[in-house]
Amino acid sequence: MAVITKAIERQFVNEVLNEESDRLFKNQGMAMRRLLTFHSGQTFSNRSATVSRGDEMSGKMTLKIMARVRFLDLRKSKKGRGRSRAKRLPIYNKLIMGTYYHIANRLMYELTDDVRQRIAQELKESNNG
Repeated sequence: MAVITKAIERQFVNEVLNEESDRLFKNQGMAMRRLLTFHSGQTFSNRSATVSRGDEMSGKMTLKIMARVRFLDLRKSKKGRGRSRAKRLPIYNKLIMGTYYHIANRLMYELTDDVRQRIAQELKESNNG
């Protein structure tokens, strides 16, 4: 029974991380399209996420985003005469931290009995079929 419970928990963590990585890239893509002017398109297209399973109830989501995305978010205003102001573009920190807290919240509260039964049924069907 403990092996089944661990398999259910691993599958739940994997589902949450996959869903949240998709959600992050969708939201980040919308923010990038709204705030950036694309020239080569590499900033947008060179993003990826991989989710790997860990032991017991652990998993790992690895994001690959170009460094310039982070620097666009960190850019500070320049003050002075005749200088233009560089505006901070919220396309990294806000989204990454929001995703982090959303994952933590989901992992703490969404593994209910109904979810356990659904995942157990899916695992049973995948083993039989």
